[in-house]
Amino acid sequence: MMEEQQGAMERTPAWKPVVSSEHGVSCAERPALGTLARVVVWPTPELAPALDAVDRHIAALEAQASRFR
Repeated sequence: MMEEQQGAMERTPAWKPVVSSEHGVSCAERPALGTLARVVVWPTPELAPALDAVDRHIAALEAQASRFR
């Protein structure tokens, strides 16, 4: 299963920044699971770790869902 997750993460679409009007808040979004995933964090330095965590969770969901396709 880890190999499936790693394969899914290698072809993960890139996160794109989203402009926020709030000072100190960072946003990013990317296609995921047939829709759009958006991550919003405060403070700004927490964005990269949050995106990594979301990517791992999305990869795990994709791996589980692929059993039914």
